[in-house]
Amino acid sequence: MGIPAPRNYFIAAFITVWLCGWVFGEVNAGAQLLHPAEKTPIVFLAVWFVGWTIGGVFVVLTLLWLLAGRERVTIAGDEFTVRREALGLGWTRRYELRSAKNLRVVDAIADGVPFGMRDPYGWCYGPFVFDYGPRTIKFGAGLDVAEARTVLARILAAKPALSSTHG
Repeated sequence: MGIPAPRNYFIAAFITVWLCGWVFGEVNAGAQLLHPAEKTPIVFLAVWFVGWTIGGVFVVLTLLWLLAGRERVTIAGDEFTVRREALGLGWTRRYELRSAKNLRVVDAIADGVPFGMRDPYGWCYGPFVFDYGPRTIKFGAGLDVAEARTVLARILAAKPALSSTHG
C-alpha cells in the first residue's frame, strides 16, 4: 500500500524561496573559505559552513518529502515494513509481524499532539498506530482518520492477527 506524504504546497513554496537565500549564504561562505581575506576567521567559518551545509541538506530532503514523498507499507510473510521515500531515496523500518499488535487508527488530537497541531511534514504522527513491544509505532500521516479507517478494515480482514482482539 502506498500512502503519499502530506502535501503542503504553501510550506513547499516557502521552503523553495527560503532555500534561495540559504544557497546565497552557502556560496558566499564557500568563496570566503576558498579565498580568505587576511582576517577571515577560518576555523569559525569552516565549522559554520559544515553546519550550514547539513542544515541545507535537511531542508532539501524536507522539500523532496513534501513534493514527492510516500510511505510504502507492506505486510508479507512474517514481516511488517514501513518505507518512507522520496524519488527512490529513503529508509525502511521492519517489524516482526508476530510482535506487532493492536493496529488501530487514532485521532492526532486525542493521541496527545500538542494543541491539536498536525505534523505538517508527516514525519512523526499518523492515524495508524500499532504496539511493538514497549514502543508505539505511528505511520500514515498522508491519510486522514476516515481514510485510515477504511484502509484499516481491509488490512485487518487480510491479517486479523494485527487486531487488538487477537494475540
